[in-house]
Amino acid sequence: MIKKIVMIMMLILNIISFSEVPHTYIYDNPEKAITTAETLKKKPDGAEMNISVTKVKTQEIEGLFNKEDKKIYLTINELNMSDRLIITDTLKDIKNPSKLMLSKSKYNYKYDYPDISLSTEGMALNSKLYVIVLDSTNNLKFIKKVSSVKEYKPELDTVVDKVMKMLIRGNDVIFEFKRDYMWHYNQVITGEHISELTKEVEISFMATSQSYGSHDGRNRTGYGRTFVDVIDANGTLIETKTFTWWTYLGGDNKVTVPYRVYYTNKFDRPVTVKLRWSLDLGGYRAHAFSERYDMSVINRVEQVFRYVVSPLEGTTNLSFNDNYQKNYANFSSTSYADSNALVLENTVPGMTFSTSGTGIITMEDGDILDINGVQASVGASGNLGERVVNIGDLGLKYKVEGGKLRLGLNSWGVVEPLRTATIKVFRGTKEVTNHIFNIQAPKRLEGSSRITLKEYYPIDTYIAFNSVNLNSPVPLALENSIRDVVLESSSQHGLSTMQQGDILEINGVQSQIGTSGNLAEKAQNIDSLAFKYKVESGKLRLALTGWGVLEPRRDITIRIIRGANEISKHIMNIKSPTKVQGDSTLKYDNTYQIRTFAKFKGLDLSMPLPIVLENIQGVTLESTNGAGIPYMNQGDKIYISDNFRARRSKRAIGETYYEIGASGTLAKQNIKLTNGEVGVQVEGGKLNLALNNWTVNKNVNVRVQIVRGTNQIMDHTFTLKAPDAPFNVISQGVLDFGTIIAGAKNRMAETDVKIEMIKDVTDIQFKLNTDSPEMFNKNGTTLRARSLQAIVSKQANRKYLVKIQGKLDVPENQELGEYSGSLILEMKIK
Repeated sequence: MIKKIVMIMMLILNIISFSEVPHTYIYDNPEKAITTAETLKKKPDGAEMNISVTKVKTQEIEGLFNKEDKKIYLTINELNMSDRLIITDTLKDIKNPSKLMLSKSKYNYKYDYPDISLSTEGMALNSKLYVIVLDSTNNLKFIKKVSSVKEYKPELDTVVDKVMKMLIRGNDVIFEFKRDYMWHYNQVITGEHISELTKEVEISFMATSQSYGSHDGRNRTGYGRTFVDVIDANGTLIETKTFTWWTYLGGDNKVTVPYRVYYTNKFDRPVTVKLRWSLDLGGYRAHAFSERYDMSVINRVEQVFRYVVSPLEGTTNLSFNDNYQKNYANFSSTSYADSNALVLENTVPGMTFSTSGTGIITMEDGDILDINGVQASVGASGNLGERVVNIGDLGLKYKVEGGKLRLGLNSWGVVEPLRTATIKVFRGTKEVTNHIFNIQAPKRLEGSSRITLKEYYPIDTYIAFNSVNLNSPVPLALENSIRDVVLESSSQHGLSTMQQGDILEINGVQSQIGTSGNLAEKAQNIDSLAFKYKVESGKLRLALTGWGVLEPRRDITIRIIRGANEISKHIMNIKSPTKVQGDSTLKYDNTYQIRTFAKFKGLDLSMPLPIVLENIQGVTLESTNGAGIPYMNQGDKIYISDNFRARRSKRAIGETYYEIGASGTLAKQNIKLTNGEVGVQVEGGKLNLALNNWTVNKNVNVRVQIVRGTNQIMDHTFTLKAPDAPFNVISQGVLDFGTIIAGAKNRMAETDVKIEMIKDVTDIQFKLNTDSPEMFNKNGTTLRARSLQAIVSKQANRKYLVKIQGKLDVPENQELGEYSGSLILEMKIK
């Protein structure tokens, strides 16, 4: 432990040190920086040694050598009257505190806090010079090294340059006189300065005497005064003040005027302030450096004239409404002398105006017009071409004509807030106008909405929308309730209430609103989407009249223009009801069981996938395009036909339809078509389709349409390819019993079927599948024919005539109506 203490002490005390224990003063070691200061235990009995380390640096000062009295003058402001000084040419004793405490100065000096005069007797001017300062307890306070000494020469100049100098710093104009030891009597300083036009002024004054008293008790000073005159812009004196700083003094009296603000004022209109002064610096016989000199009494004067060049100030409120036509507002101008209020020199439709304070100065060539920091230089004759400055979303246009400001709105944003335009005019470096315009632009609304119409929307039915007030906009809303019409979202604002003379623009097509805010019905198309619209009491009504297959969402852009201004813009994104379309080809082979239903999977309209055929023997899906068959709901109507001349998007007039019942069902229906007959039924909302009979070697074409509410939701065409046959049916009749009275007996009917074989055959046989086929009415009531037979005769090579005959008995109580059925003529060919 002892070794460790010794090592540390060697490290931190290996430089000049002195004073008494336990304090050790450490000076900069040029070889190693101080890194450690610790308190270590000396003995286990608890005794401790504390080492306090203080770094003291030698500071350099400059001396002034007076060759006449052979003295060096030093000034050390940090001195106290109780301090002890040692002035020497070496620091060798600084390492030994006890010896330093007993040291004396090498050179004689006189200490007159904070000044030291040091005799140079016996001193080489190139020798080192240190001032060691100890405090009242003989602890080292600091060391000053005299780094240089310059020779002092008393100034005996003439009074030519003894005048007040003018300095300008910001808004301060400083008049200053400062000269030590001026050897002339009765120096009088006079002068004046006139401010620019101002509304605020402050003037301060201070003066100090020489530091030496009169040698023989004689001095004299005359008056020291300043004068303040206030003059308005028209040249009229409105105030004058006189301030006296000193009068005649005798004896050893000195003159000191401490710093003082002696005049301050704020005016309600621009004025000029004239400052004049007459200052008698006086004189006396004084002694300095043990010599006698004739000196001035006052050695320093400072007078600060602070004034703010006040601009013409005012505030104007401009409020624009929706009738504003983007015209310029022409404003008057004024001068400092007049300081008139701002005047609107023209009528601006759609704008209201109010103002307070002073207007805008008449602008001249070279003036700078500043609007919210954007500057432009006014040209000849006080003119400036049109400029635009943007304040947020507000576009402010302006120009200057004949020195007068013209101001207007170029553009503005949605529900534009109150904007502030600060208009300044600079002439040279001075701001001569500061005018604030509070601007309320016309209200402009903007919004968007998303509307979805589904399958039960009643086509051609108007959707009624609300309208909103420009000053209190709300989102778009529906004013009527229509099935399957949903306003999914609306952001920002709805549509402004329209009034007579407004222009309603929809997708670029414009119409003018008439009396009472009404507009007669108009129609438009966006590609395959057809719609109509009208306006009632300022509110929009819109209806869809038609749409295409899988119609995409469409944007309808609605603008309302009042005068030259767009006051409302709304983008309405509309989804029309879904309609699907497709075509498919079904191939039947010889394994197909006639009248057996082929079943199709149902699809969701929101996912219009292609048609899918569920497994059925003898039927394959040869090809398909477009979408499949949607699930059918109760109340839907299904139309079956082979009428393909009507537009695919419309139902053919006169077609027969069947209404879907509960749980999406429809009982079996047999439907005659041009080339055959098909069976249709619906189970669980899914379509089933059967091929009952067909014209040999000819396709059966079937058009299936589904209507939900008033809208067609599906249009699908089927091509049914029956099994190939080795013959053609040249003609095929209908076994028609005609109109029969209930209770009739033995009613006869006959028809012919003509067949031509494609190839020669060795044997052919014809047979009816039954001699008593059933017939059905629309209610499913049956009626059976009897005694059917086929009589065959060969007409020519490969041609055969099959005559089919039958009878019908009608019971007395048979339900009235139309009955139909089917019969199969079977052939065996060898």
